[in-house]
Amino acid sequence: MKKSLIVVIILIALLLIGCSAVNVDDTEQTQQTAQEPAPAKRAERIDVEPAEFEAQMNGNYVLLDVRSYDEFDEGHIEGATLIPVDELAERWSEIEEYDKILVYCRSGNRSVTASEILLDEGFGEVYNLLGGIGAWSDYKN
Repeated sequence: MKKSLIVVIILIALLLIGCSAVNVDDTEQTQQTAQEPAPAKRAERIDVEPAEFEAQMNGNYVLLDVRSYDEFDEGHIEGATLIPVDELAERWSEIEEYDKILVYCRSGNRSVTASEILLDEGFGEVYNLLGGIGAWSDYKN
């Protein structure tokens, strides 16, 4: 009888030791996971119609035209800064002082590309004018 009781006590002790070891491992892994920083979430492009685009023209912003030099010379939104989309990757530092970037092109395609470049560079608020300067002209007339 004593042997059976001793065996039961040893089994219970081994079971308790085994469970506490598993808990320690779980705790250590949880602590390691909690200490690792979560990956930074990239901001997303904000596509807006002309009225909302205009509403964003406040605060510390830049109005960015990403068309060609010739297109810009033919007409642009007043106050716009020209950086053609194919030069943006090398020239984004010219606009990094702004909190908000309002991007447009002719029809809305190049501005999507420009917006993605800016987001990849870490800009937080990037507004893309849907329909480009054509939609803007229709809105203003």
